[in-house]
Amino acid sequence: MLVIKVCMWPHGDPEKERLLCVGRIANDGTGTKEYGNYEVDLTGSGRNIKKVWRSGHVTGQHRQRLHVWHLVHRALCAAIDGPDI
Repeated sequence: MLVIKVCMWPHGDPEKERLLCVGRIANDGTGTKEYGNYEVDLTGSGRNIKKVWRSGHVTGQHRQRLHVWHLVHRALCAAIDGPDI
């Protein structure tokens, strides 16, 4: 599982870090050695940081050819913009 944490560093100070939200990308176990399929959950922020705000599904992500940032991009688009992309 990939966990992406979005934090704020007020005035660039890591000592004052504030967690804003969390994204989780989990392999759903239905892919192949070459292509992965993933469930995506994005949390809310503030008081809702433990609740899922949006969710989605990514299918057919090439495991070797594409960088992990491609998966993060597709996961964000799937969860925010709509159904599987």
